[in-house]
Amino acid sequence: MKFVKYFLFLVLVVSAGTLSCKKSILSDDPGTIENKNIKLQIFPYWGSYYYNPDSLYFAGGAFIKIDEISIVHSDFYFVNAGDTLPASDPVEWKLTSGEFLDLAYLEPGSYTGFYEYIVGVDSAANFYPPQLQPKESVLNTNTSLYRGPGKGYNFITITGRIQDPNKPGTEPSIPMKWVVANNGLQINYFQPKSFNVAAGKDVTFAVVLQIEQLFNGLYPIVTPQIKADATNQADMDNTEVLQQNFKNAYLVQI
Repeated sequence: MKFVKYFLFLVLVVSAGTLSCKKSILSDDPGTIENKNIKLQIFPYWGSYYYNPDSLYFAGGAFIKIDEISIVHSDFYFVNAGDTLPASDPVEWKLTSGEFLDLAYLEPGSYTGFYEYIVGVDSAANFYPPQLQPKESVLNTNTSLYRGPGKGYNFITITGRIQDPNKPGTEPSIPMKWVVANNGLQINYFQPKSFNVAAGKDVTFAVVLQIEQLFNGLYPIVTPQIKADATNQADMDNTEVLQQNFKNAYLVQI
């Protein structure tokens, strides 16, 4: 647990000197992939241990391997003395792509106020197809997130494999895919914060993702597919349980 506690903090990468406060933080630049300086560092854990993609885990009465977790983040903004930065475009964090996510861009300066962002996308962005999304948005560049006309985008996607209970000791082979999507199931994160942004430096916020929490009250071998299908009440019930589990699993560090 000692090394776990070591990571449970908010990392701030700031300048060594003192920066003067800017008159306004308003900017029309949402940040490119190259210059985004607000980052998330998401630490994936299973219980007290750092997640190992090669390990077999037991959850919901089944042995499973998780191949990927995709989490769409969007609309990061900061409110500072009445000024509000325009919301950032959607970006995607993947378990297999490393801990860091380039989230947004803030101009150099001193910030005291609060930030907010969404896991998922707002209802307006959720309405438009990929070709009508901003060119740097992941909704444009990763069309696999699109669910089809009138269905919007996947907010959270968990894919993996379940061990066949009739074949103990074998490599998991039953496909599993769980999805959170649909308007009303977006999750807002909000936190008061004071920090400096220095030119050429990053500000990094830490998140711990307790993956085992995603399986509370859900049984992979019984429900290998959760589709967020608004026409299927049983499926939507499972989707809402998964969304609540995600709230308990995704821990923004203070």
